[in-house]
Formats: sequence, structure tokens, C-alpha cells
Amino acid sequence: MDPSTEITVLDMAQVLINIKYKEPVSRGRLSEELGIGEGRVRTYLGYLESGEMVQTRKRGMYLTKQGEEFLKDIEAEELVIDLQGLAVDIYNTAVLAKGCAEQVNHGLEQRDAAIKAGSSGATTLVMEKGKLFMPSYPEAVHIKPAIEIYFKKLFQLENADAIVIGSGKEYEQAKRGAIAGMLTINSRFEDVIIGLITE
Repeated sequence: MDPSTEITVLDMAQVLINIKYKEPVSRGRLSEELGIGEGRVRTYLGYLESGEMVQTRKRGMYLTKQGEEFLKDIEAEELVIDLQGLAVDIYNTAVLAKGCAEQVNHGLEQRDAAIKAGSSGATTLVMEKGKLFMPSYPEAVHIKPAIEIYFKKLFQLENADAIVIGSGKEYEQAKRGAIAGMLTINSRFEDVIIGLITE
């Protein structure tokens, strides 16, 4: 996938996830919060409406039933805990990717994607045998109990789930990094969005 398409996929993913958590939301608000021009937001919404992922009502944009189903395995939360060395900047957002742990190698691909997207970096966690680990070489590292408890309360975690924590100077920058990292391990999500763009 060429770089221009990759950015388009990331922007569309951001638009969808923001609508999920902030509906109803206007084009202007999406543009302002995501730092994407209103013309581009309109283009992305056109693709998403054609694919029956979102719909426009008087108060703004909403997810359709199809959009809700598509996003059911993706959750995003701004973090309000001291991650004790797990994160690399002030603001942090976690994106849960259900069932995607097997796609994670050592977490470097997610970190690199987050940095490329303009965030300070990303940390990836995987759920195995009821425990949260940070994959690293030569073996995975179990995270601190207080942080594990926090994430288990934040998300309904199951074995094989993955969490990508994006870091940044602002929450939106951190979220962009987390979503960029998530796209490296959730091929289904990326494939559907590319399908909307190329139809």
C-alpha cells in the first residue's frame, strides 16, 4: 500500500472511531479535533456513507447498525493512570483490538506506525492465559499488577486481545498513534476501509 493510501486509511479510521464515541458529531468538529481539512473530512464521510457505515441526521453524523457492528471489536480510551514507564509521553490513549494478539511480534511495528503518524510512539500489550504482557525479545514481560488491573477494568479483556497505547503531547495525537498501531495488527479493519475507498 502506498503512503498516501495508508494515511487515508488512518484518517478514515480516526473519523469512524471519533463518531463512535462522540456522536452526533458535525463535519466541522471532526475537522477541528482530528486536524484534517473539512474538505477531506467530507470526502471520507462520503466513502463511509456509501459503505453504509455512517449516516447524516440533523444533529450530525451517527454510526449505522453496520458501522456499530464493524467497530464492536475496537475500543479507544484516554488513559488517566501513571503507566510507570510503559508510555513515552504525557498523554496516552489505548486502543483495544479484539483477537489480534497473534499478529503482534515485538511491538516495534506498532511503535514505528505511531511515530510515522505523528505521535511520540506506542506500546503494545497482549493478553495471554489471563495475564497482560508486553512482548519483547527474548521473552514477553508481565506488566505491573496495578496497571494490569486498570486495563482489565477499562476493557473486557479476553485471551488473544491486544492493546496499543499511543503517546503524544495531546490526546488526539496519542489516539492517532494508537489507531495507526492498531491498523498494523488488524488486517480486517484495514481491508474493509480500503474496500470502501476503492469501490
